[in-house]
Amino acid sequence: MLSSCNRSVEPVKVYSWAEYENIKLENPDKKIIVVDTICPYETKRAEKDLLKNKLVYYCRNYPERVVAELNLITKKYNIETIHSLSSCIRPPEGFTLYCYEKVMEKEIIKRHGKKWLDSLVRVAVKNYVIKHPNEPYLEDGIDLRTKYLK
Repeated sequence: MLSSCNRSVEPVKVYSWAEYENIKLENPDKKIIVVDTICPYETKRAEKDLLKNKLVYYCRNYPERVVAELNLITKKYNIETIHSLSSCIRPPEGFTLYCYEKVMEKEIIKRHGKKWLDSLVRVAVKNYVIKHPNEPYLEDGIDLRTKYLK
């Protein structure tokens, strides 16, 4: 004879990605309620920094060597540029990544425009290539030395 318990399984609240992963490993069927505390904290920190006129641009699409050049340019506009790596692993549903970065980028674009930021990146790439003429710099399969070192 088989008998079963009809106990209702209470969902568990988690406050971090690590906590979420541990619970899912122990019990994949466990109901989880995500309480994202990181994004609200990062958003508030970004808003406080904006009140102090601190702007930070996180550059993910270019190598560190170009980001260093970009930082030399953006410093003139009171913007610190930081090389940032993005994750190819998506967070569990309910967690949001890059909240500080998103607030900062939105404000930079609001103040200067998206094209302005893109044009500074192009200048940084050009400056890097000119300063390092013996080092290949490939973009879309083209060595940019052929474009900038004429």
